[in-house]
Amino acid sequence: MSSFNFEKNQEKPYSVSELNQIIKDKFQQIFPSLILVKGEITDISKSSTGHVYFTITDKKSQLNCIIWRHKSYLLNEKIKDGKEVLIKGKFNLYVKGGNYSLIVEDIELYGEGEKYLKKAKLKKELKLKGYFDKSRKKEMPFLPKTIGIVTAKNGAAVKDILKVLKRRNKNANVILTPSSVQGEKAPSEIANAINLQNEYKKADVIIVGRGGGSSEDLSAFDERIVAEAIYKSQIPIITAVGHEVDYTIADYTADMRAETPSSAAELIMRRKEEISKRIGNNLEKIESNLRRNIDQYRDSLLNNKKSLKKNTPLQIFNELKIQIEDNFAVLHKSIDRKIFNKWQIVERYRKDVNSISLRMFNIQKKQVDDLKNKVYFLNPLEKINGLYESLNNIKVNMASKIRYKIERLQKRWQINSIRLDDNSPIKILKKGYSITRKNEQVTKSIKSLNRKDLIETILQDGKLLSKIVEIKEDDIFS
Repeated sequence: MSSFNFEKNQEKPYSVSELNQIIKDKFQQIFPSLILVKGEITDISKSSTGHVYFTITDKKSQLNCIIWRHKSYLLNEKIKDGKEVLIKGKFNLYVKGGNYSLIVEDIELYGEGEKYLKKAKLKKELKLKGYFDKSRKKEMPFLPKTIGIVTAKNGAAVKDILKVLKRRNKNANVILTPSSVQGEKAPSEIANAINLQNEYKKADVIIVGRGGGSSEDLSAFDERIVAEAIYKSQIPIITAVGHEVDYTIADYTADMRAETPSSAAELIMRRKEEISKRIGNNLEKIESNLRRNIDQYRDSLLNNKKSLKKNTPLQIFNELKIQIEDNFAVLHKSIDRKIFNKWQIVERYRKDVNSISLRMFNIQKKQVDDLKNKVYFLNPLEKINGLYESLNNIKVNMASKIRYKIERLQKRWQINSIRLDDNSPIKILKKGYSITRKNEQVTKSIKSLNRKDLIETILQDGKLLSKIVEIKEDDIFS
């Protein structure tokens, strides 16, 4: 009886679909994107649905391939049984059937495929170096005076270019630097011609190209030496290789690409009518802008005129005069009120002094009366005379103190009056000082001001309007 040895981590068997799905996932991990496969094509067949099936083989193995209906055009007359081909495709495993195949994205004869790979490799390298970056591409001149041409001397391209230039601008200068455009020598001759145009430095733009042809005919424009000459050119270059379907490496590197030499000439040499139209449009824009600016200035002038009528210097002065007079009246009332308060204080002191004097007089009188009584009883004449003299001295001292107190109060009142008068805004202005205001608010510090602010300065005889040019934070009293 036979027995099975299971893996320790497998508890149950896979189903066929599970196993095929695992294999498909693994293969897709190994080949996640497009791959290139070389082989000999056999057994081409086309299904009723339009899909194409065939096999590629080598000496030891074979591989099934599928071209979906929407790409059946790839199978042209060149690709047939027995031909060695290069296929770009993606691996696929059909889970239900358990067989795998290559889904074809592109197919070429192997010889042409090598050229494709070489071009793709060079294109990738130059792209990484920045040869194709839009940021380095130069603008075409609007109306070039001199056009450089790099192409075959007797080719159709130069004739087409000259024909267009003669029709559009017969005064344009042409500098032709001839070179072969196909064959082994073509790449170096094209590059040398571009370099000569740059050394001569007369052309405003250079047209590089030829009058079309097969992929083999255009191969010179896929060479590194041509791309480097275009990249290093100080003069703007427009390529016109004459091949509408595929771009050459020269097209990617150039500042602009045209489909044909004629198109290139038309792109860089605008018609006289187009220039006139453009000038007319610009003149209309200028005229429209001038009218709009004049209308804006007129409106601004009218607004300023209205504003000036409302804010004439005389009117502003009168308003300021009224304001100063109002302030002076308020100040005068304040001074009168303070003087009245001081007068009340002096009057109160005077009454107090009189009251004290009267009280002391009564006291002294009582004392005198007492003394008189004593004298009357004792009759000491000398003592009476002495007491009488003492009484007079007391009266004199009291009168002197009262006068001194009144004089002090009067001097304090005079000093306060002088101070109040000296601090009057009108007197301060007469001393050479001024009042600075911004937005009708008195400015006390430079911190509330900024450059270009409008300020007004009030003097004793008028007002100045100023704009701040500079603010300096200096301690003027240091």
